[in-house]
Amino acid sequence: MFNTVLLVDDDQQFRQLAVQVLEQRQCKVFQASSGQQAWQLLGGTHPDLIIVDGVLPDVSGVDWIAELRLRGDTTPIIFISGHWWDPDTLQRLFREYGVSLFVHKPIIPEAFSEEVQFLLARSSTASPPGAEQDLQDELDKLRREYASKLPDKLDDLRRAVNAARERANESSLLNQAKSLAHKIRGTAGSYGFTTIGERVGKIEEALTLLEKEERQDASELWNRVGGDLAGAISEALSVSLRDPRSLESAPDSAVSTHRPSMARILLVDDDPEFLELARAMGRQRLIEIVTASHPEQALFEASTGNIDAAILDVSLGSTGFTFSLAGELRSLPGCQDLPVAFISADERIERRVTAAQMGAALFLSKPLEPEALEFAVHQLVSARQLGKPRVLVVDDDEDFSAGVELILRQAGMLTARLHDSTRILEKLNEFCPDLVLLDVLMPGLSGYDACMMLRTMPRWRDLPILFLTAETGWQSRSAIFKAGGDDYLTKPVMAEELLTRVKIRVERARLLKERADKDTITGLLLRRAFMEQLAPMLAEAVKHGWPLTIALLDLDHFKKVNDIHGHLSGDGVLAGLGRLLSRRFRMHDLKGRWGGEEFILAFSRQTRQSAHTAVERVLQEFAELSFPGEHGEEFHVAFSAGLASYPSDGASIHELIKKADGRLMAAKAAGRARVVSEG
Repeated sequence: MFNTVLLVDDDQQFRQLAVQVLEQRQCKVFQASSGQQAWQLLGGTHPDLIIVDGVLPDVSGVDWIAELRLRGDTTPIIFISGHWWDPDTLQRLFREYGVSLFVHKPIIPEAFSEEVQFLLARSSTASPPGAEQDLQDELDKLRREYASKLPDKLDDLRRAVNAARERANESSLLNQAKSLAHKIRGTAGSYGFTTIGERVGKIEEALTLLEKEERQDASELWNRVGGDLAGAISEALSVSLRDPRSLESAPDSAVSTHRPSMARILLVDDDPEFLELARAMGRQRLIEIVTASHPEQALFEASTGNIDAAILDVSLGSTGFTFSLAGELRSLPGCQDLPVAFISADERIERRVTAAQMGAALFLSKPLEPEALEFAVHQLVSARQLGKPRVLVVDDDEDFSAGVELILRQAGMLTARLHDSTRILEKLNEFCPDLVLLDVLMPGLSGYDACMMLRTMPRWRDLPILFLTAETGWQSRSAIFKAGGDDYLTKPVMAEELLTRVKIRVERARLLKERADKDTITGLLLRRAFMEQLAPMLAEAVKHGWPLTIALLDLDHFKKVNDIHGHLSGDGVLAGLGRLLSRRFRMHDLKGRWGGEEFILAFSRQTRQSAHTAVERVLQEFAELSFPGEHGEEFHVAFSAGLASYPSDGASIHELIKKADGRLMAAKAAGRARVVSEG
């Protein structure tokens, strides 16, 4: 059966190409080179599809479509254009005039062919009922089959775990158990069995700890493995005994009905009453509070289970003892960027400054109110999420995208979903992802055209884009890469392949971005990258009325360092100060190399006075460092600094930097090796 298509375009060469593509799809094509000619053709035929160029010799394509709709014609329309139209016009085309697809010229023949077939299939009365559910039905079928196999898979894992524990000296058995756990963890989660996936994930993590080194607390880890395994087996048996039809309804049908916590926080304090109060507050607010009363217990809890942040009592032992515990926690695998807050009934400025120097995200006061705990958790988790991959899933199939999102979240990624592809620019600006998963065929704006549009925009030109497609032919693969895609995944998507491809692309993109943003000597942000991150930081300060402080640092007599001790020694000084600045301030404070021997810092929610004290302490520590010269000698270097704060010193970045630079000049004029924040 032939479909009829009306092609309205005054470009003869384009019409020839389009006709060739359409006829390959068994379409009968009527051609018009103007709006008036198109009206004449419509008088004698009723096409299944109309393709209209945006600019015709006698009328705008938009106006022609508007007139068509006024006449009551509801034929599906593809709008084509050689340039990108403004978002308001596109929204009007899609929502007011019912345009089905926007295609950008020059077209990719293979992609254009798929888009036409997709649209004709959607609008054809010959399409079988429920065709759009085919993919979801297949996923449901696979999920039911997997549910029936889960008890056997977990029984295999149980036998492997028992063998590994009984013969602890045979590393191959431990590897086998870990491999089985890894497979079940990813696959169970991808089919919606979240509770089982989480339990087996804990088993895998514990087995990894046991694999790395001999531990005195091995028996405790094995007991945890046994407990999680028993829970997973019980849940799997419960799932397999249910009516199979109950597994068809929703991806969460196998998930435990307990409410998940919004975060898992380690609280270290030796006051039992305070710990119990904190646990109770956490239960009320869906926050899992893991408590420890001494450092050894804290390190054990952090090493055997994922934690999102830690809150440490400053008065535990001595102040220095507590601060060193923060360093030990961050030295654990996976905890390098762990957000840490300190809590104390002593609010002296010295303790606050020391906490800031040790990288504290927050300093909390006792007694701790429930609202303060909730706010602290929100801030700490937000800080933790800064380093997590951010993935945007663009797919008009809500069920499918929900499953993909579940897999990504279980792997610790931040996700967002978009079902209306015409809003992709709005969502990108709002979410700022590290990677986009983009469906190929969608109503409104196809994945091909969305990708081509993004590749024309400097901000998104290098954004990793992975296509999602049910097509596996070479034409589809070719079209994906021609449109600017980096890679593709075929539907249905398997969890392990999805995670592997996403992680590799994100890590590679971040590595390239870090190389572009970071100074190779100091490891700090370059000026451009620093300014890009400073702008939203200031905007947040303005919005919430928070203080923001900027510090400009300049190494004293740095030219003499290069002349007397050599340029390699000078690079060593730059690197030394870079390392010190990276270690001594909070992870969300900005640290950059301004140029030459100048450095710049930005402190969010920190007043000029507290920042002055913190920078002064770093100056004292830096001045005590010894650097080797090229002739074997040792020498010392200091720096001068000037500070400025929003809102007292200015409301714009330019004003703040200018004020800080003036105070830096004052510090130099006063004899150098000092910090100036007044005048």
